[in-house]
Amino acid sequence: MLNNKFLNIALALLCTTLLLSCEGEEEVFDWTPVNSLHIIGDSEVPFGSAQQFRVDGFTTEKNYTWTLNGNPADTIRKGEFANIIFPQPGDYSLVINDGDLQDTLKVKALPVTAGFGRNAVAVTESSDTLDIPVNLTFGEGATATSLNVDASLAYTLGGTAVAGEDYELVSANPLVIPKEAETANMRIVLLNDSLREEAKTITATLNSVAGATGLSLVDSVPLRTYTITINDDLKYVAFTAPKTDTLASVDSSGVRTFEVSLSAPVTTDVTVPYTVSGTNVLDLTQGEVTLLAGQTTALIAIEVQPEAFAASQTISVTLGAPLVSEDQEVMYEMDDKNMPVGNTQTLVIAVPAP
Repeated sequence: MLNNKFLNIALALLCTTLLLSCEGEEEVFDWTPVNSLHIIGDSEVPFGSAQQFRVDGFTTEKNYTWTLNGNPADTIRKGEFANIIFPQPGDYSLVINDGDLQDTLKVKALPVTAGFGRNAVAVTESSDTLDIPVNLTFGEGATATSLNVDASLAYTLGGTAVAGEDYELVSANPLVIPKEAETANMRIVLLNDSLREEAKTITATLNSVAGATGLSLVDSVPLRTYTITINDDLKYVAFTAPKTDTLASVDSSGVRTFEVSLSAPVTTDVTVPYTVSGTNVLDLTQGEVTLLAGQTTALIAIEVQPEAFAASQTISVTLGAPLVSEDQEVMYEMDDKNMPVGNTQTLVIAVPAP
């Protein structure tokens, strides 16, 4: 009995202590359960194309409803997944509710366009392979860079260049940008020749797109067309080392060679005339040197006899215009004064020491 009395006193003291500790500002307890629902899906999507979302925390014991901006959305597998089409660019609220818990995903539907990154390039016909990128561009401020479906772009080629003669198209038409990629290359191979021609052009024009419903051609008309200007790849003849040399350049037989260079090989022989001026024991005043097809160098050999001279003498060798037909792209390289560059080489012949 005595024990019960002491127990009652202890309980009374405990209750008094608890009441005193609760005085003052009222404490608010939040008994809201932790949200175990979570929508899994992209927060940036192209408008007009079907996107799939799912709920993390799904259980068959619950009934799930999905809404898009308050309107019911199509679901599959008892509401675990929702297939959503965003009809217009803009901001959307996607909500899932299981009767007790709810989750909301803010989704931005973006316009997506396809076009060239730039609209022109100039190359020479020896440039070989050209890769022309076609890019996807999402709306301003978007972080998305690719689609979840293939994008197909039909195009045409035009211009003054002739397919099969000046270039070959390697890429398929239509061009496909694979899903989850942001770009694809239109590939063109240029065909080099040895003909001297005016500059030619290839124009690639995007005509239509297919794939994601919200995909369209870029608004800027210039970025729907890409122009390639193909300049003639002229080959130039010149001395390899157009400078003044001394007697040390003459070998023991008295023969001095002058190397002539062609800036790039051609498919035909190139004959270059030359003239010799100054002191010349053999009285050689002119000649020709031939660079064979596929070769880029040839030698002019001049025989000199310095021991016959009483004083230092000079020989100059000057190249003439290449002997090719007018339609061949082999010529001099001209300076800003329209004078040939590197077409003269001079040899100073010193008198041997006694």
